Amino acid sequence: MMGIDGTLLDCPDTDANRKAFGRPSNQTSNGAFPKARVVSLCELATRVLWRSVIGSYHQNEQKLTQALLQHLTPSMLLLADRHFGVAPIIYPLLKRRIEFLIRAKKSQLFVVEKLPPRANRINPRKVWKRSQAWPTKRDCDRNPPPPNGTFADQVEMSI
Repeated sequence: MMGIDGTLLDCPDTDANRKAFGRPSNQTSNGAFPKARVVSLCELATRVLWRSVIGSYHQNEQKLTQALLQHLTPSMLLLADRHFGVAPIIYPLLKRRIEFLIRAKKSQLFVVEKLPPRANRINPRKVWKRSQAWPTKRDCDRNPPPPNGTFADQVEMSI
């Protein structure tokens, strides 16, 4: 079982670090220290940091994560927080048949095409045509669309 997450690390305030990593800023000034963004794959049972990618403060976690996906195998289960539930991460996992569990944002809805064998219950939202614009929870609650697929925001499973 693998976990993936990112963090920011303060670096010594040197010219080389400012150039390599950058620093945060706001309307009035720069941050005190350069910051390195680190995204790591961790083996959760042993808590070993298995692989890491280091980037600049201005790179985002999703782009850095793409370099780590090549190290995953189909025998692994990947756990990730909600910021990793984006197409450039999910599609390569699906293509390589790597199982994953990614926390979703509260407003995110998914098309349920097939229930897993161990699914106990599904909390369906409403039904929506694939040709229509992607619905929000508000859309689903207001206008029940024609039956063509079920959207869900929660599936209960037992392992």
